[in-house]
Amino acid sequence: MKTTRMFVVALALTGMAWTANVTTANAATGSLILHFPDRPDAAIPNPSAGCFSPEPTFTGVTNRTDVSVAVYQQPGCSGTVVRVVKPGTGPVDIGQGRSVKVPS
Repeated sequence: MKTTRMFVVALALTGMAWTANVTTANAATGSLILHFPDRPDAAIPNPSAGCFSPEPTFTGVTNRTDVSVAVYQQPGCSGTVVRVVKPGTGPVDIGQGRSVKVPS
């Protein structure tokens, strides 16, 4: 009986840990779309938390996620934030973007 109870508790804890990992894997739900002047748009589905620095520079952002994203004119999400794009907005002209950060 004690062994069965321990197995059930261990199984429940394993399931909870797996669920926690799945729910925190993505920082945003939806799509983040980067618009480029000379190539097709790039969609990032369910973007994870962190910085995206695509090449070449992008000129617009459509934010179809559930979080605000910050746009930088420097690669690696460094320097000054030039624009914050709120959820459900876009396309937003941002000039010359070099990176975009999705919060955790």
